[in-house]
Amino acid sequence: MLNPSNGNATIVRFIKPTLVLVALFSFIKFIIIYGINIAIHKSTLDFPSFYWASDALFNNNISPYNIDYIQKNTGLAVFPFIYPPPSIIFFFPMSLFTYDQAFLINLLLNHLAMILLIGLLVKIFEFAYFSYQSILITILVYTSFPFMQNVYLGQINTYIIIFVLLFLIMRHKYENIACILLGISIIVKMYPAVILPLLLFNKDYRILIKTSCVIVFTTIIAAFAIPSFVWQDWWLNIIPSGGYGKYPKGLLQTASVYNQSLNGLFARIFTNQEDSYQLIYNPSLGTALTYVCCGFLFFITLFVTAKYINKNAKDALEKIVFVTMPLIFLIAPFSWSVHIVTIYPTMIYLIKIAYEHQSKLAGVQLLFLIAVMILFFSPIVSTFCLWAIFIIWLLMLNVIIKQRSLASATDQPQIAVTAH
Repeated sequence: MLNPSNGNATIVRFIKPTLVLVALFSFIKFIIIYGINIAIHKSTLDFPSFYWASDALFNNNISPYNIDYIQKNTGLAVFPFIYPPPSIIFFFPMSLFTYDQAFLINLLLNHLAMILLIGLLVKIFEFAYFSYQSILITILVYTSFPFMQNVYLGQINTYIIIFVLLFLIMRHKYENIACILLGISIIVKMYPAVILPLLLFNKDYRILIKTSCVIVFTTIIAAFAIPSFVWQDWWLNIIPSGGYGKYPKGLLQTASVYNQSLNGLFARIFTNQEDSYQLIYNPSLGTALTYVCCGFLFFITLFVTAKYINKNAKDALEKIVFVTMPLIFLIAPFSWSVHIVTIYPTMIYLIKIAYEHQSKLAGVQLLFLIAVMILFFSPIVSTFCLWAIFIIWLLMLNVIIKQRSLASATDQPQIAVTAH
């Protein structure tokens, strides 16, 4: 796949060196702008929420959900910490450092995570290192706006998708470790929990039980280790404001144009919040439609995976994970452009499937996915990606229904790049 052959020798000889130079330029530019420049100016938005939430609890015995404490320390209108109480355990190391130290450590880890992510994508899709595919993936990662946003904002989404990919890679030889990694991603972000009912209906009982045990065990530890006032604050102030049609104190309104989930769409249609379309004012109807539509998408996914996935297929679990990622984006109460990084493995999977099962429809699918990736190079993705991700979800369902699977590395077709 994507290996030049039988072309004009002069042209073919320069294809890979040119791509390598583009990849190298993209990497260097990214390091300068989103590494050195950020390290100097320490400009960020989401990281202060993580750090000061950790500092509040572990250094000052204050609830990490106290948005007033967080904003007092930053002097900025930063967003609140809204992750579940057990997740704060994984932010504990931040409290051991000063803000500047923790900021630089997280920045470095984010950059290392991107390199690791590229390696995992190359491995999981069985591409050769330094192949055309791996070079293109490198270019894709270092030129895509969602990855830029993750590093700039000090976000953790790259870590989450790395844990999920490591789960897929390690599940055969190191099942226990794999389930721990999946469990951690669920504890921190909660949304990957959507994977669990799909595992149940696909009879992946061992993985389901082990992952659930990790979650339960960590929650029990958190119940003893984390003060009761933190749990009370979460139950009374965060949970009630975290459903559809609502938003926690300090967070952007549900109808924000940057919220690209279905919840954001219906809020823009049925409320008079900032960025709403001012079409119909009926917040209750908007909330009800959100629950109905999101529930419908979830049950459609559950039905299709349970009915059509061949449990003996090599990539059966990959299909479950890759259809879950765009689903989570669509049904989450808030979905920002930084969350799109979790959908890249799905897009690469679909591109690979489209090429290996060559047809006119596959060609259209391939062009669409390439167009979407080009869209994701631009900041416009922050306000214009809902329907693209909805189609990606539909394409994954189509792959599952038609029971298409990836060819092994030894029998994949090769694209001949010829020069005339």
